[in-house]
Amino acid sequence: MPTELQTKFEAQLPKLPHFSFERIFHYVAGLASIIALVAPLLFSDTKTRSYLYIIFLTIIVLILLTSLIYLKRKRLNRYAQSLIFTHYVNHVIRDAIQEVAVTKIMPLTVSLLDAIATCFSVIIGERCRACLVELKPDYELKVTARDGITKVTNKKKVKKHFLEGNTDFSDLWYARNGRSRYFLSNDLPKLWLQHKYVNSSFEEIDQPEVFSFFSFRTVVKWNLPYKSALVLPIRYISSFAPPETTLQRDDHWNYWGFLCVDCNSKRVFDENYCPELGGAFADALFTLFSHYNTFLNEKITQEHVEKIH
Repeated sequence: MPTELQTKFEAQLPKLPHFSFERIFHYVAGLASIIALVAPLLFSDTKTRSYLYIIFLTIIVLILLTSLIYLKRKRLNRYAQSLIFTHYVNHVIRDAIQEVAVTKIMPLTVSLLDAIATCFSVIIGERCRACLVELKPDYELKVTARDGITKVTNKKKVKKHFLEGNTDFSDLWYARNGRSRYFLSNDLPKLWLQHKYVNSSFEEIDQPEVFSFFSFRTVVKWNLPYKSALVLPIRYISSFAPPETTLQRDDHWNYWGFLCVDCNSKRVFDENYCPELGGAFADALFTLFSHYNTFLNEKITQEHVEKIH
């Protein structure tokens, strides 16, 4: 029997559309086949039958062209290329777990973030960034690693950032607004205008500038380096009951932090496929960090025992 948590997760899985271009094409093609069979019986005039065939052939061609344009816009064909990066990430993590005693975790993490950022960049056709944000025991959010390019260009921040001051992370922590598996926004300025998004970075880089004309409002200056964001938890939990006072890792609540992927353009992340791809990466990272933490604890214990003896 599925647990309550599994039921909630399953309810958030992407639902396939009832109608798609493929189904419409099959229906029209099937109808055209039937018409081709019965047309000689219904219409004795050859000219009328020819017109009928031309009409259905034109409809089929238009559906195919529309389908090709739709697929190109949705970039679904690029998800096939993501398998290369998915395999790379899992392959590297597998080897790192086997050779954990000689693996340096930080260079490895940067390499994995490079692959993740490149994977999403290939899919959406624009430059994406990737980083890891650790959740500290006092609920401080701290960026511990970035992909190679972002690491070089990103300016160091001096202000501390906490969970409650950032919608994308706090929504995941407390499972607010139906965001228990991931946070995804393809238009952060719009979300901010609707008073549904806060970010503590605005205290360092100033609030966005808004142009208002009667009831019309739009953001004319957005100071964050991204307008679309996908945030995924790196965790294992058995219930949505986070500790209220301090972050504790146990058999029921093991939370490492977040995998963040963002882009400076709007409407770039497919809402069905991108969260699932990012979730696969986040789960792989959880496995890596858990094994590495176990190794460190065993090493510390062994060194302590050796000192005693």
